[in-house]
Amino acid sequence: MISIRTTNKENSTTRAAVRLAGATNLCTRTVQPVEVAIAAPDGEEGAFLPTVNNGVVLHAAAVTNVMNGKALIPAINRYGGRIRLPTKGELGVWIPLNRNMEVLQMHGELETDQVQKWLEELGDTDTPLGVEHDVGIGTQGPTSRALVSKLLRAYRDQANAQDECPPATTLNVEHHIDTGDAALIMMRRRRQAQTEDAVVDLNVDAMLLAGVIEHGEGAGGFPWCWLAKWMVLCEFVLTTEPSSALHAKMSTHCRE
Repeated sequence: MISIRTTNKENSTTRAAVRLAGATNLCTRTVQPVEVAIAAPDGEEGAFLPTVNNGVVLHAAAVTNVMNGKALIPAINRYGGRIRLPTKGELGVWIPLNRNMEVLQMHGELETDQVQKWLEELGDTDTPLGVEHDVGIGTQGPTSRALVSKLLRAYRDQANAQDECPPATTLNVEHHIDTGDAALIMMRRRRQAQTEDAVVDLNVDAMLLAGVIEHGEGAGGFPWCWLAKWMVLCEFVLTTEPSSALHAKMSTHCRE
């Protein structure tokens, strides 16, 4: 089971944390199920992935179900030591499994030779990544690191920008604050230039032909959006009222 994390600028995740639910005595060098607390609804099936090294106690990855906010996971007392696990600290992460996910059983398909053959069929697994030496795989073993590196190489196209999609950008949005009784400062109104119209038309046509975007209904609240074959251009116009408050209204212009 391979855990791949993606984070945003705040370095936060959206997966539920797993914490200790109670005290358990483990026999030496045995595998024993223990209860952990999971913030998930009852009956939900998911995968538990340990993220913390607890010394003598080793938690294993497992697919299990949540009952009354708890789940059973396998724990191993490797050499009979004693450790006190944190009651509020994170022990691992809980990944819900839906019907579209397939969990492979350990019946021969995950042997080393079969995994190598599967990786070769995915795509280019020989060309190294640009920042491959900076990827935190979690193991320094040459065999395990080579397998995970090949998996990341095969999916390199998932992170590359495609020609049909416009690049990510920051919209030119200005927020005006109500100044109360103070004098208002009107900003210069801005209309979309004809050159920008041409860029928008080109991007929309390319994305529609490529099937990247689909026709939608009820879209709104964006500087430009798609409504079936109509393109809606939204202009935010600032107005002043006698109450000395600054308001904004939106006008839309539709065209084929």
